Amino acid sequence: MPVSNVIHGKAFEYACLVGIAGVINGSGRNIVCIVQEDGAYHNAKRCFEALPLDSHRGELLHAGEKIAEKLKSLEPRLTFSVKDLSDEVFLSIQPDACGIAGDVRDVLAAKIQAASRQKGWQIGISCKHNHAAVRHQRISPNIDIGVEWFGFPSDENYWKDIRSVFLKVSQYRVNSRISLWRNIPNKPQEIYYPAMVAVRGLFDRIYRANSAGFCSNLLHYLIGREDFYKVILNRKERQVQIEAFNFNKTLNQPAGGQRPLIQIKRLKFPTQLNRVYFKKDSQNTLLIEMNEGWQISMRVHNASSRLEQSLKLDVQLVGVPRDLYRELIVIF
Repeated sequence: MPVSNVIHGKAFEYACLVGIAGVINGSGRNIVCIVQEDGAYHNAKRCFEALPLDSHRGELLHAGEKIAEKLKSLEPRLTFSVKDLSDEVFLSIQPDACGIAGDVRDVLAAKIQAASRQKGWQIGISCKHNHAAVRHQRISPNIDIGVEWFGFPSDENYWKDIRSVFLKVSQYRVNSRISLWRNIPNKPQEIYYPAMVAVRGLFDRIYRANSAGFCSNLLHYLIGREDFYKVILNRKERQVQIEAFNFNKTLNQPAGGQRPLIQIKRLKFPTQLNRVYFKKDSQNTLLIEMNEGWQISMRVHNASSRLEQSLKLDVQLVGVPRDLYRELIVIF
């Protein structure tokens, strides 16, 4: 039986944590690595051990080692002492609830304040196994995407438009006895396109009324409010891509006199929405262009094979600022 994407993803999280622990323990310094073996950790470990092939597990562990070696050059606090911080690095895997709440980081490394034993410094890693999506939110006749995405309520025009789409879905189920999405005739034209027209209209109207904070609120919703590294494993290409989202300058900090070997610039949030339009020859994908180099793709699809009152969005960053640190590493 094929292994699910969820198991692959969790196994990769475990491999990244193991790689970071190995780098810390192998540094030869007085840094102590403490792994938080809670429910989220054991779940990821079980997924790793559930992979049927030893070779697959070995590939993931090797990728985790390569990622950790790169992080060591970016984050000297992983392996060097810092004044007023303890010499313990706490490693943990975040539970899925954090992602639902908007924190995209999967693996955390943290040091606490030596005197107070309170929160001190931390970095987070978002682990992606064979995909680069930033979020998979839903649209439905009951979800207020205006509040969730932008911080402003959806207007009556949006509710009218989106509810008419799902009314049509209900009519297919009741009148035509259709229970599967694939059996809806002309699904892209009948369902996907009008749903995304409703979303595009809401973008335009909310931005015109509330331009201040609109773009930064959207980006916060999609990628969270915490700085983080994203690591994207591409097993087919035998490489991993590392990206640094350093909005608040919490990444890439020195450890005393030990500075990072690679300098990461601070990113700027977008402040202007330039345009929202359909991808060429597509009826299900919107492109959102903002200033500072940010461009987002939103592709709508049915998450389940069975007809239901919601659709899912695959959201990706297809345009990023030139200052975004990005590096490809060959791992196998």
